Amino acid sequence: MALDIGGATTDFYSNVSDNPLYAYPGDDALRKVKRTILKTPNTPLAYRRVEGKYGLAYDAENVKELERFQSGAMERDLEAFLLGEYPAFHPDDDAFGDFLQWTNGRLDFDLDRYLSWLTANPHALPTSEEENAVRSFLAKEIMAATTGRNLGYVRETDTYFLQYGVNFFNQPCTTLLIGGTIYHKCQDGGGFGRDLRLIAAGTQYNEDEGWLLRPQGQVLLDAAYMVSIVGGLYGRVDPQRALRMLKRHLVPLE
Repeated sequence: MALDIGGATTDFYSNVSDNPLYAYPGDDALRKVKRTILKTPNTPLAYRRVEGKYGLAYDAENVKELERFQSGAMERDLEAFLLGEYPAFHPDDDAFGDFLQWTNGRLDFDLDRYLSWLTANPHALPTSEEENAVRSFLAKEIMAATTGRNLGYVRETDTYFLQYGVNFFNQPCTTLLIGGTIYHKCQDGGGFGRDLRLIAAGTQYNEDEGWLLRPQGQVLLDAAYMVSIVGGLYGRVDPQRALRMLKRHLVPLE
């Protein structure tokens, strides 16, 4: 599974060899004996889809359409994340600081205005470590929305699990993160490791959304921007050599 998050869109790629039936991972005895029925037997295993509404710049404002934003959960989680990572943080007198304030010992972040500002200023780069962290948090939310829309899921009935789409969860699956956002964070020499792990979390299995069949395997980073170079035309000319080049340059996420 591969994902490429950009300023306007997020691309999703699947290339697996199998679509196993969902196997319940918990300890509930009644659920463990339930049979899974595949409701979409003709789902392709290799495909590419584009989330044309979600990106970190031009389309950042569209994040407001997500249920987690509308319920307020996204903003609450972001504020808790910032407070946990930067308990001594105080907003500066800059563009990013305009969206934050301390109120009775509580950090308030105006996520609604910030998303609109990102869309209106798509070329503005983060100016602080804290803003980098916020952008990474938003990238994680976009990754979670993209995987949630484009990989398999299950619906539980009294007697069955009904599986729709491709099950990445119950099979070995490597996740590849590509694109400029990933490349630039990798170029820092490890300083953005926390941010990269945060972004990757949006692509992996989450017990809170256990019905979404996200993978839970190794994550590789396109740290040298090689996929776009050798994965296209050159990959067609000499696929074996292109694969060897990728294997040498893709970096595992610790």
